[in-house]
Amino acid sequence: MKLSVKLPLLIIFLVLFFTIGYQSIFYIQIQQNIVDSRISEAKSIIQLSSDEFRNSVYFLNYETINLQIENLKRNPLIENVMIMHPDGRIISDGTISNENFDVILNDDFILSSINSDKLNLRLDDDIIHLSTPIKIIDKIGILYIDYSLSDVNQILENTFFVILVFSSILGMVGIVVGISISTSITKPITKIKILSNKIAQGNFETNFDLEKSSTTEINDLQKSLQEMTVNMKKYQSDIIKAERFSAIGELSARIAHDIRNPLSVISNSIFVLERVKNDPEKFKKVVERMNRAEQRITHQIDEVMDFLRNTNLQIEEIHLKNMFDLLLSELPDTDELKINPPKNDVVIFADKTKLNALFSNLIMNAFQAIQKDGTITIMILESNDKIHISVEDSGPGVPEEDIENIFEPLFTTKQEGTGLGLASCKKIIEQHKGTISVKNNPTIFTITLPKNQET
Repeated sequence: MKLSVKLPLLIIFLVLFFTIGYQSIFYIQIQQNIVDSRISEAKSIIQLSSDEFRNSVYFLNYETINLQIENLKRNPLIENVMIMHPDGRIISDGTISNENFDVILNDDFILSSINSDKLNLRLDDDIIHLSTPIKIIDKIGILYIDYSLSDVNQILENTFFVILVFSSILGMVGIVVGISISTSITKPITKIKILSNKIAQGNFETNFDLEKSSTTEINDLQKSLQEMTVNMKKYQSDIIKAERFSAIGELSARIAHDIRNPLSVISNSIFVLERVKNDPEKFKKVVERMNRAEQRITHQIDEVMDFLRNTNLQIEEIHLKNMFDLLLSELPDTDELKINPPKNDVVIFADKTKLNALFSNLIMNAFQAIQKDGTITIMILESNDKIHISVEDSGPGVPEEDIENIFEPLFTTKQEGTGLGLASCKKIIEQHKGTISVKNNPTIFTITLPKNQET
């Protein structure tokens, strides 16, 4: 998941978590405070009332007792009032008929109050049950009150609604602020990521006109990235220069080495010509040796020029069979060499000069690989708008560790050569929007080219 998504979600989660948590704790605390307040209020009422009932209970003045109970019940929160003897028998149950007179109610709380000399309390869902002894010196009676909590639920509902509205507003403000902070962090980081990708692709001309972030660390990161890019651009330029000089030096050394031998042959042959000028057969052999040396020099120079030359394609119609027949005919004629030319003819529209150079190089490589003793087979296949050409030889093949590098410039497995032959072949093929591959056992170079080049 992207940081631009993860960070806002995390902030929203934290805001909701703390908002709901705060709301729950606050609500529970308010609920507890209201209930505690009611309990304290009920205790005060029953303790004051027990003092008022002393005389009337002591003298069993029922009329006064009922009047006092009636006064207590004027409090809307007092639902029930009873006066009992110390043994639990009811003196007055607060009703007009006093139907429970002299009855001991079978209630655990009331029964426990009989044997208690202190205020007792039991909290049910909507009622606070209280009892306290009525004393002069000894216990002369028990005052029992049911104190209502029914309005607490309504108070809590109203309180919950207020808390909910407040928490919702606070939560939305928190989410908006959180997303704003998240955006201020993720937006510059996203831009830095895009710039980093461009730099990774070698584009050091990147525009670093970034907005200044409110986060110091991000500004420092932007500055460091910009400084790194400037340094990398400088180092890249230095590396390119060093590689160019290295490549020029290596290529020059190879050309000098490869040309020195045939030049020595030509130089020595010039002195020999003077001695054998009167012997036609020896003279001919010396001239042929000089021609072969000249061809080697020409081949080395052509390899370099083919690689360096970057001319546009000159598209024309080419009959591939005729082209291969001509190229194969230029190979030295030996009894040990067996050539299997293509049997079918295919027409392709391409640059004839470049294809000649391409396949001449591949055929000459195959000839050198089999050391004049073996088989060279060329096949042409068609598939839709593609042509597949394979050049196969019975030579020892390319070392497996070198297969990935044989198309790299200046790479060669031969004692002689510039290392540009196969690199030039690949360049010509790519210019024709084609591909080349190689495999061993037997050694087969496969070239795939489009039949027609887009103009």
